[in-house]
Amino acid sequence: MAQKNEPALSGKDLQTLEQQASSYFSLEKYSLAEPLYYKLDSVKPNTPDYGYKLGVCYIYNNKEDKALPIFEAGLKKAALYPKALLYYTARAYHLNHRFDEAIKYYERYKGFVNKEGDKNKITIIANLNRQIEMCRNGKELIKNPLPLEVFNLGPEINSPYPDYGPVVTADEEQVIFTSNRPNTTGGQKTEDGIFFEDIYISKKTANGWTTAVQMPELNTTGHDASKGINPNGEKMIIYRYGKDKLLSSASGDLYLSEQKNGNWQKAERMADKINSPGWEPSASLPDDDRIMYFVSNRQGGFGGTDIYSIKKLPNGEWAEPWNLGPVINTPYDEDSPFISPDGKTLYFSSTGHRSMGGYDIFIARFDETKKQWSSPENVGYPISTAQDDLYFSWSADGSRIYFSSVRPGGYGDKDIYYASIKKNNNSVLILKGKILDAKDQKPLEAIIRISDPETNETVTNVTTNSTTGKYLAVLQTGKKYRITFESANFHIITENIDLSGSNYSTELEKNIILEKY
Repeated sequence: MAQKNEPALSGKDLQTLEQQASSYFSLEKYSLAEPLYYKLDSVKPNTPDYGYKLGVCYIYNNKEDKALPIFEAGLKKAALYPKALLYYTARAYHLNHRFDEAIKYYERYKGFVNKEGDKNKITIIANLNRQIEMCRNGKELIKNPLPLEVFNLGPEINSPYPDYGPVVTADEEQVIFTSNRPNTTGGQKTEDGIFFEDIYISKKTANGWTTAVQMPELNTTGHDASKGINPNGEKMIIYRYGKDKLLSSASGDLYLSEQKNGNWQKAERMADKINSPGWEPSASLPDDDRIMYFVSNRQGGFGGTDIYSIKKLPNGEWAEPWNLGPVINTPYDEDSPFISPDGKTLYFSSTGHRSMGGYDIFIARFDETKKQWSSPENVGYPISTAQDDLYFSWSADGSRIYFSSVRPGGYGDKDIYYASIKKNNNSVLILKGKILDAKDQKPLEAIIRISDPETNETVTNVTTNSTTGKYLAVLQTGKKYRITFESANFHIITENIDLSGSNYSTELEKNIILEKY
């Protein structure tokens, strides 16, 4: 139980504190209930009701390590506790990756539900069976952990408050993320006492990351969260939710902001074909912005939230969205799509498929021959965990992931980390560089067209960042490419690259100087 010694409370004060804690708990406002039950448990330790509810608050507040000893102690006097103690003990073991013990207590609670004949028995049993299945998945996944190193991005980015949802430009020189800090625009809190979301940015320098600052051009008095950025860093998708007259609904919609001359423009609500009367929590843009992937719980899906794709027509309007189908979407929830710069690899989070608990991160690849996505595979432990693993960014070559997590040694609540995955072979090459004006060496707004020199078929088209002139493209090794560099009123340059052998490492830099007509 709680160890801190609290001064004694009068009977009236104790009753008032207990009523307030119970009210928050019954409303599932666990972040507000936790400190009150902590105080009650400190004043009157070994009171089953206080300890049990404190443990439940810990479970929902991502403090499962603190919940477990409370429930283990409670099991020694189980008759004094609600039968749901079995369930929350199982959850605590599950979230701490002690899967065999979790299965044991899920099964015990399932036996109780079967015996008691709860009116929601079928739903409860189905949930318990799914949790048991996830534990079995977890046992297999942790047998072969990924060879990776995990690094906290440091106090310049992370704070004592929740920091999450990193979106990273393809060159990995900027990280834009969401945080619930006291200086939130408008100063508002949720009913749970959590500060509204704002968007922050940090840039990489030779000395490390700069101190993160708010992006006033994007933040409103409502909730503003970073969701996706295109590879050249000039288009960003934002999620907004709030009862603000500037917002179209209180269900949560997606907005798009574009960067011009180094400044982010006012975010505009995306089309109704993307934003439905339902909920659209996240999206991703490949380099070719003629297609977008987004998440919605609109009618006609396969479960809760599904991943959709939508194409832009030649006239600039959006076509009808289409569901990615049952290979990707499940009867459960899918979220957090992240499409690789070349549009061929899709990462996403799901509570379905072979998850080890909550949302896990999965990968699927598009087969150009069959014109379909491969069956999703769990990216593996410890990127996927028994916790919810959502909202992340991958490097262009798929060897690094930026993600948020609650881990020992962090700076507070959720922190932003990156992990470097050791790969035995490189199947992609990152082509990058700058395109400059020959006259004054200023950056140019240009397009890089990459095609197959034998068939003339387009492989991909990428654009430069109009402010920096930088570009980045992902090329599959083992092939030959024709690359054309174009900018309005400038002479075109065409080069050929042969990646059929092993002449290059994982990156190739090509800086191009274009001359005017």
